[in-house]
Formats: sequence, C-alpha cells, structure tokens
Amino acid sequence: ITGRTATYFSFADLAVDFADTTEIYKAANAYFSQAIKPEKVVVGFMELVETVSEALTAIKAENGEWYAVGVTSRDQTTQEALSAYIETDSRICGLASADADILNSGLATDLASVLNGLTRDRAFVIYSSSAATEYPEFAWMGRVLPKDPGSVTWKFKSLSGVTPDVLSGTNITTLGAKKCNFYH
Repeated sequence: ITGRTATYFSFADLAVDFADTTEIYKAANAYFSQAIKPEKVVVGFMELVETVSEALTAIKAENGEWYAVGVTSRDQTTQEALSAYIETDSRICGLASADADILNSGLATDLASVLNGLTRDRAFVIYSSSAATEYPEFAWMGRVLPKDPGSVTWKFKSLSGVTPDVLSGTNITTLGAKKCNFYH
C-alpha cells in the first residue's frame, strides 16, 4: 500500500493487505458482511504525528470519492475530532462506543452526550457493548449506504455479524434522550 488511501472492491481484496487481527480487517468485514454488498470501501490512513483534521484533509485530497467515514479507534477524543471535521463537510460519520457511561442518564461526558450537546447533524453514535470487536457502525453503513438515497431508512435493520445488546427500558430511554442509536 502506498499513499494515504487504498480502495477495495471486495472484502477478499482487502483481506490480502490486512491480517485478520487488524482493526481495519474487522471493520471491513462488518461493512462487507451485510445482505446487500457495498460496491467498495476506501481505507484512509492517519499518520501518528497528525491531527484527525490534517489526516482527513490529506485523505480527501488524494481520494474524495467517499460519502461516509468511520474510525476504528474507540478513543473518544479521536471520535469527537472526526465528528467536528465532518460537521463542516458534506459527508457523514458513524461512531460506536461500548462506554457504559452512555447508559447513565446522570452523566453528560460520554460520546453520545457530548455530540448531542454540540448538536452534531452529520455524525451518528451507536452504543454497543461489543463495539470494540464488532464495529456496528461499519455494519450499519454497509447495510444502508448501498441503497439509493431516500429509498430506505436506517431504522430497524438487521446487522450481520453484530451481537444485539440486551437493554432495559431505562437504558433505551437514556439512549433516546442522548440521541444515541443501539442494536438490540
């Protein structure tokens, strides 16, 4: 792989370049494992010494043929920076978190609460207790993005490879108040 991006037209193609232990492999597997297969995925690479904004600017300059973006990192600061960048762009981003603080209505420092407080319109957050290993945001994007815009809603979709959470009514109410999605 050379450059800031690599485009793959199937999961098999991507699997040649990434070991099954890598986060990119796992996220792409979730993305390509849905009933209707996406046409392609563009993988962008961030260098260690740059900010999310710098990385996305460089990635977009090399290959701007993508609409939705996710990040394999579960670091909240990185995810918040991604949503801030995308808010100024004409794209969307999907983020996922297994942080149990999202389920606490008394806390407002978790990812969902912070983004809800900032009224981010171009980012979605999905709570999943298995977010660190199953990448539900990539599965959800892989499930919906292949459809024509406006022809499908994002609600009530089955996600291959994602374990549904068992959530209480209180959990669901809290997630709703924080405008946080969930899969159960």
